[in-house]
Amino acid sequence: MIRNTEVGAKEQPTAPHHLKSLHPLWFIGLAVVLGTLPALLSTSALRNAWKQNWILSPGDYLLQLLGFGLLAAGVVLALRKSGIARRMELDEVHLARLERLATVLFWLTVLAYAVWFISALFHGFGPGTMLSILAGKPGVSFEARDAFVTIPGVTTFTQMGPVAVASYTVLFRYRIKHTIPLIILFGLAAARLVANSERLALIEVVLPALIVLALVPAQRGRREANTPKHAPGLYFVSWALAGLTVLTALFAISERSRSFSEKSGGGSLWGYTIERLLGYYATATNNGAHYLHHVGPTLARPETTLDWLWQFPVVGGLFARLVGGRAPGFGQLWPAYLQAHSNPELNSPSFILPVFAEWGYILAPVVLIAVGFAIGRVYRATKAGSLAALLTYSVLVVGLMEIPRFFYFGLGRTAPLLLACFVAKLVLDPSTRMTRAMAAMAWAADPVKNAVKDAAGSVRRVVSSLRRGKPRPPSSTTP
Repeated sequence: MIRNTEVGAKEQPTAPHHLKSLHPLWFIGLAVVLGTLPALLSTSALRNAWKQNWILSPGDYLLQLLGFGLLAAGVVLALRKSGIARRMELDEVHLARLERLATVLFWLTVLAYAVWFISALFHGFGPGTMLSILAGKPGVSFEARDAFVTIPGVTTFTQMGPVAVASYTVLFRYRIKHTIPLIILFGLAAARLVANSERLALIEVVLPALIVLALVPAQRGRREANTPKHAPGLYFVSWALAGLTVLTALFAISERSRSFSEKSGGGSLWGYTIERLLGYYATATNNGAHYLHHVGPTLARPETTLDWLWQFPVVGGLFARLVGGRAPGFGQLWPAYLQAHSNPELNSPSFILPVFAEWGYILAPVVLIAVGFAIGRVYRATKAGSLAALLTYSVLVVGLMEIPRFFYFGLGRTAPLLLACFVAKLVLDPSTRMTRAMAAMAWAADPVKNAVKDAAGSVRRVVSSLRRGKPRPPSSTTP
């Protein structure tokens, strides 16, 4: 599946060169910029337009910068002695496995979306509602969100889509095209953006596809197409600018149907979009200060960092009650606080400061280093040529891009993504220690399994004999 190639080998332009350009530290650096500059450069007029109670202090900025440093330290710690990079080469067996995985994830995603949209129809959402949203009718998009009720254990599978998209994009690079499934997955995410005002749903499928396109060179027959080399920093900046341009365009499309007609004051869509986008980043940092100083001390349990646990189907509510009793969670506390003290429309709580609010000044550094370490290990495995790690890293980049706004890795919607990546690891990397451990467990369970089968067979024979009457004595051999 892979073969060793030293980084920088002149005769073989490889994917690891581009991997340097998409190093986690580049994304953390971008997060420092987006999480600091918009708040620092915001004027009182903008803050009033955003309806913000501005409490951000120099100490909060320094604490956030410390958090970014701890996150970066975790990445660096994971990449110590990372060894020789390997070129990822997929043979027919691995491509067949990837194709089957993508197909299963695709159908799980489509079925989950079908159930969810049918449920929305029963809750009052219809074609007329969609047309009103597209026409930019004020208030309709917020009303439509009430129709999309989460169905635990069903709507969870809509989050298989990003991994399916990443898998199909790898296949596309190997000249195995699945155009219709990709169009359907992008279309479903776009419909979710319009109908349920979820920009993140579209970002979650677009960004992994872009990451895979950047990291996996196009294949020409059995040979890899030559790709020009650039300085890693320049390559990352070019991709970041392209990504921010796409983000701005998506933001403009969604804001046109959400708030532009009500709050633009007759200005241009692009001017309103850029101001609103800056507001999302600036207010997220200020909201983090609110969370740190006022909401964090009232919490009964970690909310933003362990949201996936409290949202877990069936048992999540039980876990929440065990840890914090019946205390209200983030979904109740945070909107109520913003309604009373700030602006509930701009509600992102940022990434770093809530971690300190929920875990304290002693445990928060451990949490941040652990998160950075986990990301670094996935990047390291991607560098080593693991296909499953490549899929996982393409998904985790969404969380890296969202560091300025919220703790993506702790969201309930992220857990199914990571579960799909774990399944991909078992399917695509059968030589991993995890798979060998599972095989060892199965081998150890064989004696128990055989004993149970023998006992069941004996019971069936006894029952069969009783049904026919008196059990027959065992037959003897006539001399």
